[in-house]
Amino acid sequence: HQLSLLDVTTGKIVKTLDIGKKPTHMAVSPDRSKLYVVSSNEDLIDIIDLKTAEKMEPITLPVGSFPNLFTLSPDGKTAYISCTGTDTIQVVNLEDRQVDKSLPIQIRSLGMTLGTPFAENSKAGMMIPKSSLLKKAP
Repeated sequence: HQLSLLDVTTGKIVKTLDIGKKPTHMAVSPDRSKLYVVSSNEDLIDIIDLKTAEKMEPITLPVGSFPNLFTLSPDGKTAYISCTGTDTIQVVNLEDRQVDKSLPIQIRSLGMTLGTPFAENSKAGMMIPKSSLLKKAP
């Protein structure tokens, strides 16, 4: 599988890069320096440096995660990835490139968003589709 980077002013392909199998979602970092691409069939996140148009070392997720959609924190330091293979949300520290937490969910979630859903002045929180409820702790 490949990803082509385009020059938006000319419409021409700048570079074509190999990426993981079955890319399911992409997001640009808040500072617009990196492009993150989740590849479901390889349990990884490809990272493209948008300043150099070079592929960086990917971040590996737990085997069998089958990552789908994800969102980035407003500061761009954390990714929250919906994984249907493990029924989890993987919380990935993008600075040290490690999975910090694996949050179990009861029903498969295909996506999420960050926001302030319930009250003014509340801290940003993760919103999961209504059908996906967090599992109760034992």
